Amino acid sequence: MNILIIENKDTWYSVRKVINEIQKEIYIGNTRIDAILYGEGNKITKEKALEEYEKEIIQRKCNFIYWGDLDYTGIEMFQRTVIQNKNSSICLFFEIYEKMLDTKEIQQLGKIKNRQNTNINIDLFLSFFTTTYKEKIKLILNKNRYIPQEIINAEILRKLLR
Repeated sequence: MNILIIENKDTWYSVRKVINEIQKEIYIGNTRIDAILYGEGNKITKEKALEEYEKEIIQRKCNFIYWGDLDYTGIEMFQRTVIQNKNSSICLFFEIYEKMLDTKEIQQLGKIKNRQNTNINIDLFLSFFTTTYKEKIKLILNKNRYIPQEIINAEILRKLLR
């Protein structure tokens, strides 16, 4: 079972709406999505949060696929989720991040808020991408820019579904 973890509530609502419209097996790109889970901010970064979800709610092992904002906070949340849930299978939804990266030019992106911790190791996050996308992510972050996950709106999402 593949469960898509969505960082932001607005995106979770949009994805849920589009999935409910489809009423069939859902694939976003090449990734089958069986269920979606709202990450509720830092809730999923708590120790064993996803392990407990598997045990108590789903009652079986799952593959979790994470999707959040492309900024330092989103990267840090993904990495903390992986670290705090060592017994869960968690990967990054790199296909959707690549779509996010291809949607706008760097100069069109918003600036990162000053409160973000920019002194983090992003190697785990980057390990899911090809060299081209790794360099683009580093460039965006070095230019103090970010991509909100809401850039993939319902219209774009419908085009990605197959």
